[in-house]
Amino acid sequence: MKIDVELTSNVPDDASLSIDQIDELIKSLQYAYKTIRSDMYSHFLSTKVLIRELVFVGILYLLYMISNDLFYIYFMPVSILISFVAGIVSAEVLTKKTRETMKEKMNHYLQLKKRLQEAA
Repeated sequence: MKIDVELTSNVPDDASLSIDQIDELIKSLQYAYKTIRSDMYSHFLSTKVLIRELVFVGILYLLYMISNDLFYIYFMPVSILISFVAGIVSAEVLTKKTRETMKEKMNHYLQLKKRLQEAA
């Protein structure tokens, strides 16, 4: 999965940015950097995921009722555990990748700000 971090749809090119605009971009990136983990967790461990997992458990219970095979009962907690561990791992991996991209953008804008301040 490729992650692209875009602040806004109309960010001007580097040549036309002022120091104030760069400060705003850096502040936006810093805020997003701080909140990205909670955003990822809320996406991967949301109520929608819980409902989907409960439907799957319901299907497993129905299969148990039809077949009387205990495998379906034993697989219920395992399936829930697998689902949530996969959600946590996905959230952490994507958070790490997104933060790396954000850090690169912040460093780019910090260097650009430094060059503009030296030129002024």
